[in-house]
Amino acid sequence: MPKHMLGRVFSSIFTVAVIFMPISTAIMATLPFSISIYAFAVIGAGILLVSGGGVLYGKKVLG
Repeated sequence: MPKHMLGRVFSSIFTVAVIFMPISTAIMATLPFSISIYAFAVIGAGILLVSGGGVLYGKKVLG
């Protein structure tokens, strides 16, 4: 990725995250079963899988 594009990529990621924060907060607040240890464990496992896939993909692409 070109260095001059790096700030645009980061700002896009943060903008999308800020847009979805109220939506996810509303969903977590309206679904009573979503606030439990099991739900947070599933979310954490999903984050680990996605980030692990990103690391493997980066190693494959960047060598």
